[in-house]
Amino acid sequence: LVINALWTAAALLVTGLVLTSLFRVNAENNFRSVLLAHTFNVMGAIDRDAEGKLSGLPNLGDARFQAPLSGWYWSVARANAPQSPLLYSHSITGEELSVPDTSEQPFNDQFQRSYQVTDEAGQSVQRLEAQLFVGESDELVQVTVAGNRSGLAETINTFNRSLAIAFGLFGLGSVLANYFVIRFGLRPLQR
Repeated sequence: LVINALWTAAALLVTGLVLTSLFRVNAENNFRSVLLAHTFNVMGAIDRDAEGKLSGLPNLGDARFQAPLSGWYWSVARANAPQSPLLYSHSITGEELSVPDTSEQPFNDQFQRSYQVTDEAGQSVQRLEAQLFVGESDELVQVTVAGNRSGLAETINTFNRSLAIAFGLFGLGSVLANYFVIRFGLRPLQR
């Protein structure tokens, strides 16, 4: 019974660690996919007007981009001045964004980079930036889309708690079932 209980606990612990790790990786990948989709939507919605100025107002279909200090925002700026957006979502409250230098966070071969920052509200925010040429201009433009990671962390923590409760109940039930099987199943042998 003791060996069976120890084996059950070890198996559930290892399985739980593997499942939580897989869920975390999947949730992180889904979060990055959402940011990338929003980035492509912003890129597709901007253009240059007849005077050559950047124009466009992306509709990302997400109210979080409208709420100030939500941690969800988008901006479009000149690549040589990314901290001063020309177009931006209503959720950005300040005039400037703090943007790391490309020597600290380089762009990849697809002219994209992703990193985490803490915003003015103290929230952990994941940013995805992409650079592109818009219209007939030879001026490089930088699109930034950011998402608040607190929802991601909450989803992962909720999954971990649910998994721990489910595995705890399963482990306890398994040990009790084994106890009763051994106790009553071997009773004829005891007699």
